[in-house]
Amino acid sequence: MSLRQGARILTLKTGTMGDAFSVLNQCAEQLMVSWGLDLAEQKAQTRQPKLENWRKINERLFANWPSDMIEEAWRGSVNICVLVDERGRTNGCQATNMAMTQEMQEATCNSMTRARFDPARDAEGKPMRSFYEMTITYRVM
Repeated sequence: MSLRQGARILTLKTGTMGDAFSVLNQCAEQLMVSWGLDLAEQKAQTRQPKLENWRKINERLFANWPSDMIEEAWRGSVNICVLVDERGRTNGCQATNMAMTQEMQEATCNSMTRARFDPARDAEGKPMRSFYEMTITYRVM
């Protein structure tokens, strides 16, 4: 695997990555099951959920940003996974990068409670439960 930044190239001699990716896939599958999702249904889905009210969520993210973090010009990213039901409503949220403070994780997930989605679709085009992953980057400009 090679990484490039400008003219610099860094090559990592990792060897075969098949076993590592297999373990990562198993972990992701176990995580979906722990969220109450049917693994076979998730594998058969034809479309992921689509966030419909991004502007409103963006306003809520800003409104819920802890004031002390604004004053400190805190910046960082929060990765979240939102469970989305068949009606396109959220019914769970979890931060997936535990390096963030609990306060930021909660503020971010609380902002997502009013998110509206066009739900995921199964093989027949019917709405189904699934999840939506996103990364939210906070920074003071």
